[in-house]
Amino acid sequence: MSRDGEKTSGSAETLVASGLTRRYGERFAVKEVSFTLAGPGAVGLLGRNGAGKTTTLRLCAGWLAADAGRAVVCGRDLATSGPDARAKLGYLAEGAPLYAEMRVGAYLELRARLKGLKTRAKGEVDRVVLRCGLERERNTLCGQLSRGFRQRVGIADALLGEPPLLLFDEPTSGLDPAQVVELRELLRDLALRHALLISTHALAEVEAVCSRVLVMREGALAADCAVDELRARARTFEEALLDLTAADVLPGVVRP
Repeated sequence: MSRDGEKTSGSAETLVASGLTRRYGERFAVKEVSFTLAGPGAVGLLGRNGAGKTTTLRLCAGWLAADAGRAVVCGRDLATSGPDARAKLGYLAEGAPLYAEMRVGAYLELRARLKGLKTRAKGEVDRVVLRCGLERERNTLCGQLSRGFRQRVGIADALLGEPPLLLFDEPTSGLDPAQVVELRELLRDLALRHALLISTHALAEVEAVCSRVLVMREGALAADCAVDELRARARTFEEALLDLTAADVLPGVVRP
């Protein structure tokens, strides 16, 4: 469901990124990036620091305007449909920025109302609190949460309205091993119902959660392939990724 009862089951193509480009002065942060996500499943967005992963996610979430190209979410162009398109996606920014002085339940209810859920805001908060394991933290100040629970609140925020598309930037960064295991289980569960794009440096996370990877290098898409295909390129998954991101000449883009 999305806004006040609107169904979100649908489009075969959940996200279509076409020629996304963003420059800062003379430097291209993202250059002509194109890919498609269709239906439920998890896709890893990989690359070295500065490769353009976070900028790509922000373009796909509508947090940044593209200099060229476009992102279409469930048939709605982010540039022209505005709130209607953004209602179809949930975005977890790196570090899960929250209002430190608000309690978890009140923060999520505010976010639900800002997303247009209004009459069913409380029910939506109840649902995401349960799904993300936040029952005991509901009355805790956001500023008093551990990093792991901050990430869970950020994911709960993204799940409000049950959007078909979820965009997560480094969801397990800074978590302890137990928290990583718990969050990976949650990500696997979410991938059964949502199209999930995860930017991460944790290769173990990609192998555990994702069936497909997008690899970026210097703002461009270097590869788009199944996890097994990338692993088969070298002795280890890490070596295959290093080859793609460090080569002087990019290999041809591989598509599933």
